[in-house]
Amino acid sequence: MEGIIFDVDHFAIHDGDGIRTCLYLKGCPLRCKWCHSPESQSKDIQLLFAKDLCTECGLCAKVCPKSLHKFRLNLHTIEYDNCIGCGKCCSVCHSKSLSLSGKIWSLDDAIRESVQDAVFYTHSGGGITLTGGEVLVQADFTKELLKRVKTRNIHTIVETCGYGKKKDLLELAEFTDIFYYDIKIIDRESHKEYTGVYNDIILENLKALSEIDQDIVIR
Repeated sequence: MEGIIFDVDHFAIHDGDGIRTCLYLKGCPLRCKWCHSPESQSKDIQLLFAKDLCTECGLCAKVCPKSLHKFRLNLHTIEYDNCIGCGKCCSVCHSKSLSLSGKIWSLDDAIRESVQDAVFYTHSGGGITLTGGEVLVQADFTKELLKRVKTRNIHTIVETCGYGKKKDLLELAEFTDIFYYDIKIIDRESHKEYTGVYNDIILENLKALSEIDQDIVIR
């Protein structure tokens, strides 16, 4: 089983008690107007371009298998729709203006990354936090990762907006110590206006989760 993770934060202290490792899973069904990580929304690996850093050396155009990079009149343009996320252009970009958001991880890779800080979890009361994006987009991967982490007696937190299949959310509960549950907006119509979806599923899932007596932090 594989998942797509777009960031890892070691020694995190703002995503739960103690010292934690945060894994950021890619993909989110919401489109919040205030989203601070828009690169997390798509579930696919994406090419990012910081044009202000580009020196227009043209090396990316030479290695791209899809000829996506064009240089005309000192302007670097990219045909994003045809990108396959191979990362070859990023590997030759000396200015670091090109990067990939997302990388395919095996469960073993994710476990190794998570448990290397286990000594800090033990002494600080910390653990592992899975966030995103939205973890329910990759529910099977999230569940198996949590399951394996709990066999090592590591504390787990799941951050979720609650928009996903109820069955998936309740299955995660078996291996989750605390849920951080994001309630964006209570008003149904405003929720649709500012996040792109109605909040019916989110509130229904919250009710179902609370009925199995989970430790839930509403945010």
